[in-house]
Amino acid sequence: MEFASTLAAERHGLPQARFGVHLQAAVDALPPGGGELCFAAGLYELAVSLQVKERQRIVFNGAGPATVLRAGNREAAVVFEA
Repeated sequence: MEFASTLAAERHGLPQARFGVHLQAAVDALPPGGGELCFAAGLYELAVSLQVKERQRIVFNGAGPATVLRAGNREAAVVFEA
């Protein structure tokens, strides 16, 4: 079943995070001035934290509690740096 956030992302050409997509590459594809990354439902086990560098106004959008980013052996799944 597709979720609304994923369908909206496809219609608007937003970067999407799905299984098999390199998540750091999807984050790096966001423009410096801001953007949105849409996550499909699922559990995303991260071996390393996602690094969001030199980006402003970034939104991570998922399918509510059906989307989980798990950091594994890290304190944070996502690290924001100026």
